[in-house]
Formats: sequence, structure tokens, C-alpha cells
Amino acid sequence: MKNIFKSIFAISLVAGLVFGASRAFFSDTEKSTGNSFTAGEIDLKVSSHPQDVIGQQTGFDAKDLNGEPLFTFADMKPGDMGGGNFDITATSNPYWACMKATVDAKTENLAIEPEVSAGDSASDPVGELQ
Repeated sequence: MKNIFKSIFAISLVAGLVFGASRAFFSDTEKSTGNSFTAGEIDLKVSSHPQDVIGQQTGFDAKDLNGEPLFTFADMKPGDMGGGNFDITATSNPYWACMKATVDAKTENLAIEPEVSAGDSASDPVGELQ
């Protein structure tokens, strides 16, 4: 019976110490005055410099995109290749950017003769060239 009372006393003592020690962390207050938070503004401009397979440079200088595509390649056929670069420019404030590109559409546009010969149809809404 003595051991049970000793155990209950020890558990109560530890619980009281834990409660007392943790209560100080939750009741502490700090005051800070004279602080300010300022957010700047940044105006991003994008320029595009794609190059198709025959080396023709197309694109545009730095401007607001307003929903325009970065690259447009016309008359692409299987085996054709194209690529390019785009630049992001800001003049008002320093900036750092981390970006991830996502293909959000793979439109068919139309089925040309080589596609039809290979069994593709114009009614298939998903394009293969992306």
C-alpha cells in the first residue's frame, strides 16, 4: 500500500512540475512598437526568342503578355523541331523567380494527310505535337 501512495505522489509531483513549467511559456507576452512592413511592386515584362528548324528567328521584345503565347510555330510536321528562350525583366525592384511550366492544352487544330494516313482523325481533340 505504501508503494501505491509513493507512486501516486511521484506522478502528481511530476505532473505539477510539467504544468507549472509549461504555463510560463503560454502566458509570456512581448511588446514591440515602431515597426512597419512595406511591400513593393514589381512590373514584369516578358520577351520571346523562339527559333524554328530552318533558323528563322521570330518573337517579340519585352512587353506585357496579356494572355498571348510565348511561342507559336506554324506548319509543324512529324520530325520538325523548334525551341527558344524567353526572358523575364523587371525594372522597378530586385526580384527572384522560381517557375514551373505546365502544358495546359494539346489542341489538334486539323488533321493533315500524313496523320490521316497513319490512322489519326480530325475528330480526335488531342494533338500529338506538343
